[in-house]
Amino acid sequence: MKTQWSKFPWLYLLLAYGWAWLWMIPVALTRQDYQTSTLLFVATFIAIFGPGLAGIFLTYREGRESRRDYWQRAFDLRRIQLRWIIFMLLLWPALQLLANGLSKAFGSNVPISDMVRDITNQPWLFPAIVIPYFLRAMLEDLGWRGYMLEKVRQSWHPT
Repeated sequence: MKTQWSKFPWLYLLLAYGWAWLWMIPVALTRQDYQTSTLLFVATFIAIFGPGLAGIFLTYREGRESRRDYWQRAFDLRRIQLRWIIFMLLLWPALQLLANGLSKAFGSNVPISDMVRDITNQPWLFPAIVIPYFLRAMLEDLGWRGYMLEKVRQSWHPT
């Protein structure tokens, strides 16, 4: 008799983590900040593709119907209610403002994130800073929510 664990998408986990660790372990072994070296930065950037590439690869192995369903779920914005889109777009700025307000209220220096500092200091870099941030988030989502969550939901039926 097959258990729920036998249908669990272990191959996805192996590919997603394997790809990321293939690139990140050597970066970690250098004991340097990845931003201090172009090579380390590129390796780190390549590592972030692990979850998305694994999800896309495994979906393409499943056939045409799975591919169509996967991409439809990924890009059909009608599936997301407007209130959640607004929430997603406002969450990070709201948390940043909350952190700043709490810092001021308690007499500390206002923290500033590296991304905000970089954009403020060099506004022309805005696309180069923000696009990789959203690309990483999109690829993570394609893997973890687009592939893994669906497979877990198929094998672990809520009772």
